[in-house]
Amino acid sequence: MIKRIELRGCEAGKEEAVDVVVRDDGKVESVTPAGRHAPDFGSEAHVLGPTLFDMQVNGALGVDLQDPALTEERFRFLNTVMQCVGVERWMPTLITDSIDALEEKCHRLAQWMEDPEIASHIPGIHLEGPFISPADGPRGAHPARHVQRPDIKIFDRLQRAAKRKIRMITLAPEQPGALQLIRHLSQSVMLVSLGHHAANEKAIFDAVEAGAAMCTHLGNGMSPMIHRHYNPLWLQMIHDDLAASVIADLEHLPISMLEAILRCKGEGSIVLVSDSVFLAGMKPGKYRLFDADVEMKESGRICLSGTDLLAGSSLFLPQAVAYMATFTSMSLEDAFAAASTVPAQLLGIRTRRWRPRTGANAGFALYPPLEYRARFLPIVTVTGGKIYTPSIRDITHDFRNN
Repeated sequence: MIKRIELRGCEAGKEEAVDVVVRDDGKVESVTPAGRHAPDFGSEAHVLGPTLFDMQVNGALGVDLQDPALTEERFRFLNTVMQCVGVERWMPTLITDSIDALEEKCHRLAQWMEDPEIASHIPGIHLEGPFISPADGPRGAHPARHVQRPDIKIFDRLQRAAKRKIRMITLAPEQPGALQLIRHLSQSVMLVSLGHHAANEKAIFDAVEAGAAMCTHLGNGMSPMIHRHYNPLWLQMIHDDLAASVIADLEHLPISMLEAILRCKGEGSIVLVSDSVFLAGMKPGKYRLFDADVEMKESGRICLSGTDLLAGSSLFLPQAVAYMATFTSMSLEDAFAAASTVPAQLLGIRTRRWRPRTGANAGFALYPPLEYRARFLPIVTVTGGKIYTPSIRDITHDFRNN
């Protein structure tokens, strides 16, 4: 963290660059048209944008939220990483595991989230499983032996362990017990999302009527071979009452598919997520992930070893914003919204205005020019009265030397 700084950039959705002076207490001292002098950071080509909200984070930079030996120190480090990459709010995501293991993980996260500093950045836990399809393909990289049928008693057990901090769940609507669980969850402040399933039209539409409101990483977590007409993908794309999260890393979905989902859903119903695993920010190579052997390729694609099946992503959320704004018809302003205000609205969380105003608390980031794409990570993030400037390289170095 540093003290008073002057930033220069063009606000997303606007054409004229401005100079923004931020004091060391996180308040904006002034906002003026860009001058001719050199600022501390930025240029007319840099981008001023909001801090982001990632609904699906499994880990990053060596920190694995699925690790039974995860420590509070590493969890706090991951929270700092998120702030440094411009993700002010995020949801720790737990995937399918034994119920005993999930109970312990929920309890552990809930304890750490009691800290007001952590709670200000983490609105809740995303439970992705164990109530998903047991079939190969839809199940993805989730361990088959721990998949469970949707069960209210099991969920309530996990929610008690989490001190009622589970705010989002991904489940398969065609599984026995799914509708009963969705109705049960719709009575609380819970976002129910459909994912890792092979549901037919009736199961999907019944789930929406029961309270489901979103699709998790639409286009992924499904069978690689589907009927050309009757399949869960088209049904979810055309349903107006289902928002859709997508992993826009250009690995999980091709550009044409991202564009098709955008045109079906519209800007206000698209949520960008990273679905990052602990390999995000790490070097390519072979690793152990989700109790399976995986390989991260030079492109950043993470696959189950010996296959082309995806096993999470190495994406940071600002990169998804840049990819959507560059390769689809979505504007940069709408791409930022898809990674900030849209997910917050789905969870019923109020958001503040991010555009810098004199005298206001700063809550924005300075990003490089859009053409950086894969390197579209903040140079400076100002949030919660703090100013973050370290690069990913610095963060990685600090972590590996602790």
